[in-house]
Amino acid sequence: MSIDDFKFVESLPDWIAFKLDDIKTEKVLILDKEMNPFYLETDLNGDDKLDIAFCVKDKLTNKKGILIIHGGDFKTFLIGAGNSFAHVGDDFKFVELWKIYKDRAVELMEFAENGDILGSKEIKIENDAILVSKSESASNLIAWQNDKYVWLHTGD
Repeated sequence: MSIDDFKFVESLPDWIAFKLDDIKTEKVLILDKEMNPFYLETDLNGDDKLDIAFCVKDKLTNKKGILIIHGGDFKTFLIGAGNSFAHVGDDFKFVELWKIYKDRAVELMEFAENGDILGSKEIKIENDAILVSKSESASNLIAWQNDKYVWLHTGD
């Protein structure tokens, strides 16, 4: 990932700032400087180590996404930015807001095959998640479940 602005690098926690040059991704990614905050830090995968997430853009296509780096093994997960994720697609240009979701109970929307809303049900999640949304719109979660990130539709 390319962070060419020293002000942003100096704002990062030391555990990741010193490793940025070692982190390689399949695509050339740049930091999406429009997002505030520009990174989120919490334990997303439940290994008791801090993980970090950045809003990024694919430098070639300008498609937006989220790059998650696990603090334990520095493994990367690119969601969007040209990589298709769940039924959401490969461009997270709709995301205007993001933050850490710490609650363990989630109201998950249930849909019929034709797309009609059937209702909602409460589920439990084990770890912190990333809440993403468009201003004054539905919020959704990106959560670690069964060794991968999943999309949880939480409202309309």
